[in-house]
Amino acid sequence: MSYTGNLTRADEQELDVAHPDYVPLAERRDRGLAAARAAQADDAPVTDNRAKFVRDLLDEREVPAEAVARLLARLAIKAVTNGEARGYIEWLKKRSRKATATPRHESSAEAAPVGVYELDGELYAVREAKGDDGQPFRFARRLVVTNDADGGVHRVDFEKAPGVQYRVHNGRRLTVDEVEALSLDFKRCALCGRPLKVKESKQAGIGPRCRERIG
Repeated sequence: MSYTGNLTRADEQELDVAHPDYVPLAERRDRGLAAARAAQADDAPVTDNRAKFVRDLLDEREVPAEAVARLLARLAIKAVTNGEARGYIEWLKKRSRKATATPRHESSAEAAPVGVYELDGELYAVREAKGDDGQPFRFARRLVVTNDADGGVHRVDFEKAPGVQYRVHNGRRLTVDEVEALSLDFKRCALCGRPLKVKESKQAGIGPRCRERIG
């Protein structure tokens, strides 16, 4: 039997384990577990799920505004480790809950205009789409940036941010120039998230449709 790199369980049982490219299934599983443990190590950068948990606790607990601002800024630039985040979580759990369920930033009855916003050190893209009834609605996505070893942008993701489209009024709306600069760094539009493919859009940092939407 020849080694193709795509093995079934039966293939693995028959495969000559002396093959130089073969890695036993158990060892591969161990490597995966080791990588997962490394990502969860106390000195590793905080995971996205744990960072989100910290933000959620900051929303619901009584915390001095200065401490909230400092912690959110550190989370935004990935300057918090898993161990530190665990300590923050334990500390926040001991804080009293806010007397009201109103979020830190008052919500507006109307969604913010389409655009990119900065709020508490985080970046959010407010987009517009049509529902099943054909009526337009707006929703928000949080920009999650992963940096490479040299500090440059490695990957940009857009995660759901329910309700934020009603709260970014309290933040700052980025100008077209600022959105263009972000998009050039990200190599994809900071508003719609699509890769920049057309030559003019690559040079400008944003496509004509998104430019018109930001206005």
